[in-house]
Amino acid sequence: MTRSSHLTVLLATALAAGAAGFLLGRSTAAPHLPAPPPPDAARAGPPARPAAETPPAVSPAPPRPAPLPPATPPAGGFPFPPAAPPATPLPEEPEARARLAGEIAARAEAAFDKGTGAEVLEALKELAAIVPEGRAAAMELALRVNSDVEGENRLGLNRVNFYMSLGAPAMRDLMNWALENPSPADFRVMTAYSLVWTQPADETIRKYSAALAAEQDENVQRALVGNLAFLKEPAAMQALSDIFLDASRDARLRALVAPELAASADPAVAAALENAARGDSDERVRSAAAVALVVRDPPASGYLVTGTLPDSQAAEAGVKSGDILVSYGGRPTRTLEALREAAAGAAGQEKVPVVVMREGREVTLYLRPGRMGVFGREVRAAADR
Repeated sequence: MTRSSHLTVLLATALAAGAAGFLLGRSTAAPHLPAPPPPDAARAGPPARPAAETPPAVSPAPPRPAPLPPATPPAGGFPFPPAAPPATPLPEEPEARARLAGEIAARAEAAFDKGTGAEVLEALKELAAIVPEGRAAAMELALRVNSDVEGENRLGLNRVNFYMSLGAPAMRDLMNWALENPSPADFRVMTAYSLVWTQPADETIRKYSAALAAEQDENVQRALVGNLAFLKEPAAMQALSDIFLDASRDARLRALVAPELAASADPAVAAALENAARGDSDERVRSAAAVALVVRDPPASGYLVTGTLPDSQAAEAGVKSGDILVSYGGRPTRTLEALREAAAGAAGQEKVPVVVMREGREVTLYLRPGRMGVFGREVRAAADR
């Protein structure tokens, strides 16, 4: 695939939700990369962004704050052009570097006010190159640009401009540093979704695996796990398997890893998922392992629920993680689009019958039409593949 077609695919799918999650109802992701706000917030921003409003009952919104990249990067990383060397050598004295970082940050602020995106991106790369004095300002500026690109777009930048700026060597160095040192969690999420495109896979796998050994933020954990799985490299899947098979690891992290192992051909992983689903000591791991087993061999085609929002219509009606929504209002829901259409067609009804496949049998539940509040993914039974 050519570099331009890689970018086309990346940017097209950046508008869609990640493969593992959709929210049935109003969109709920934040208008920028940082962690999601309350469920009724408007949605825009690179990490999780559906485009225009879809039918009132269903719109995509993954539990992660950013979309997974769409296709495996080239072996050497995505071919971003190298950054130009600084026009002048950086000062050796820390005080002088700090003054320079302050001057560049002020220039970036003025460029923001003028709406000149190219100047802001240049300042971003310059700040990232001032080590260590420019790091904090560079991370803050990157998140601010990200928010603008996906929000007001005062800077007039498109996603290509912004993503290519993240491929500059100074930005790669900054992102790798952020994974290993105290830094804003929002920036580490951005890092998890960026480095898979900007450096060799083996280096990314090594960095992400090391980061997961210490990372405590759930959004960052989710981004690292999802992007390791996205790489589809044997070493990446082995790293995820090692996490899940180690019962001493953080239970929340093991629960995040479990669904990503659904496609693993390793008999040890399959056995571990089955054992965890039956009797792991942590309910989160049991539930996630059960979902992974359903993904491996779905008993029906439909929308697999991987989670529900607290106090949502789905939770109140008894929808559970691991249920497969097979019909809504009497209409089959074998695809997300079919579910959206069925939900839109049920508007105005007092109660809507929803049939789920649960533990091999169909169960009928009754929901009020509108926002359901579930996360999930499409699954297809073997007979429908």
